Amino acid sequence: MDTKRDHLKDIFSVYKFPFISDNTLLQYLIDQYVVNGQYLCGETRLFCPNSISEYNKYDILQHLVRRIPVYFGQARNDLFNWERVTRVLNYGYQNLQLNNELVSNIRYAITGPINIMPYQGKPEIRAWVTHLWGVNFESTASDDYKILYEKPGGLDVDIYFDRQLDLFHLIFETAKYAQERENVKRVRIQMPMIGLGQFLKAIPPKAQEACQLLFVEAMGKVLSLNPEVHLKLCIFSPHDFSQTCLDRINDLKPKYQNFSVGLGSQDGNLLLGVDNATRENGNTLTCVVNAWDTRSFIGNGGSVDKTIDGFIVANAGGYNNQFRNTSYLHNAFFCPNVINPKKWIAVH
Repeated sequence: MDTKRDHLKDIFSVYKFPFISDNTLLQYLIDQYVVNGQYLCGETRLFCPNSISEYNKYDILQHLVRRIPVYFGQARNDLFNWERVTRVLNYGYQNLQLNNELVSNIRYAITGPINIMPYQGKPEIRAWVTHLWGVNFESTASDDYKILYEKPGGLDVDIYFDRQLDLFHLIFETAKYAQERENVKRVRIQMPMIGLGQFLKAIPPKAQEACQLLFVEAMGKVLSLNPEVHLKLCIFSPHDFSQTCLDRINDLKPKYQNFSVGLGSQDGNLLLGVDNATRENGNTLTCVVNAWDTRSFIGNGGSVDKTIDGFIVANAGGYNNQFRNTSYLHNAFFCPNVINPKKWIAVH
C-alpha cells in the first residue's frame, strides 16, 4: 500500500502546481488507488484502429509512454519539471517523438472503469471513461495541421473523414467492451463535440464548418452500425458551431432512436446525468468520452485546465463536484495492460 502511495506522490511531483487542488478528491483518488487500484487500473485497456497498422507497435508504445505532462499547443515547461519527469519516468524531452507525420497518424483510445465519489447523499457510482483526441488544428504548429491542412489545397477531406470514422468506431467499441466487462444490460455514451471547438481555431471559418459537417456525417454512419448503443451528444456551447452543423445534428434525431442531443450548460454538460452500473440490477452503464490531447498526460493541466480534460480528471474550477472520480489512474504509468501490446484491442 505504501508503494502505491509513493508512486502517486512521485507522479504528482513532476508538476509545479497542485495538479488536483481539491483535497477531498485528492484523498479519494489516493484511497481508491490503494484499495481498488488492481481493478481500476487492471481493467483499463488500449484500443487502436486497424488503419494505423502501418506503424509498428514500438512507435505506438513510444507515443504512449513518452508524453508531455502538460501541453497547451506547446509543452508548458512552466507547469512541470523535466528533471522530475526523467527521474520518475525515465525519459526526457530528447526522447519524444517529434516526427509530424508519425504523431499525426498514430491514434488510439484508452478506456477504463472509474469510481465517482458519493455526493449529496447519493452513493458511489461506477462508470467508464474513454480518453482519445480528435484531429488537432489548434495551431499552425500542430502535427495534424502540418499533415492534413498545410499542404496545397488546404483541408484533406478524405483523410479527415477517415479520422472521424476511426474516432467514432473507437468510442462505440470501447463502450461495448465496458458493457461486457461490467455485465450490464445497457450502455450509453456521453460525448462532447470532440476535436471541434478549440481544435479548429487555426483554420478559416469555412474550413471549420466543413470539419463540423464531416464530423456529423461520420457520427451518423457509425450510429447506424451500433443501434444497441445509445449516444448522447453534449453541446455545452452551441454558439461555437455553425447553424448548418446544428441543423445536421438535429436531422439525425428522427433517424436514430439511439441518439439524443443535450444543449447548454445543464443538458449539454457532459458530466451531469451519469447513470450507475450495478451488476445486481443490470442498470445502464455510462461511458463518458474525454477530449484528450495528442501529446499530454491524461488530465493535461489538471486543476488549471479549464477544458473537458481538466474538468473530467481533476474537477478543474470545482464546477463538477458530482463527478469527482478516479480517471487519472488511466494514465499508462499506472496500467500494466495499457503498456502491453499483447493486451491491445484492434478495432476493425
